[in-house]
Amino acid sequence: MVRRRARLLILECTKSSEEKRSEGKLLHELMNILGFGQSTKLKYISGKDDFRLKIQEVYKDVDAPIYLHISAHGTYLEGKTWIEVSSAERKMRIYSNQISLWLSKRMKPFHLVFLSACEVGHSKMADALFKASCPYYIGPMHEVEWEDAAIFSALYYRLLLRGPVYSPWISFRNTYIALSKALPKLRGGWSFFERGKRRKVRFRKTLKL
Repeated sequence: MVRRRARLLILECTKSSEEKRSEGKLLHELMNILGFGQSTKLKYISGKDDFRLKIQEVYKDVDAPIYLHISAHGTYLEGKTWIEVSSAERKMRIYSNQISLWLSKRMKPFHLVFLSACEVGHSKMADALFKASCPYYIGPMHEVEWEDAAIFSALYYRLLLRGPVYSPWISFRNTYIALSKALPKLRGGWSFFERGKRRKVRFRKTLKL
């Protein structure tokens, strides 16, 4: 089977010592199993400045990540969307407009941003990322359990990187439908945005994965 070069950057923003588990670490292990270990980078985040530096980090063109996966806590309240990053002292908020500003400084935008954090799958975050020239965005609209987020992201990247169709949207659609049937109580309410506009999944009687 043909394999696409992953070039995936994973940012783990939760404090593993408190969480006792890490979606970022699990996803990195999955990339190793799929044969993408050398082109996948896992970075642990400590504070806002560290987050900014990591998403703006410059790589050689051949190694530059094109997919960004962020594992964090998130909130949507009164029209504002933010994620939390942990430092040694406290947790800090990073709002959607700050993420947009920092990402816009990159010479080469990310092709896809997958934000695994509660309540961030809204147009506010999607608009912010599109302004930073990120065409595809995935995030959950509602609260999501750690294990549900891990299951969704694992299947999504399996379909995106191993094919047979290497499309962010088709991989999302197939993941969404497959898990809706296999695990109907899976939480999150995942959303997919293309160039700032949400695309809705339409169910069919048959689906080839």
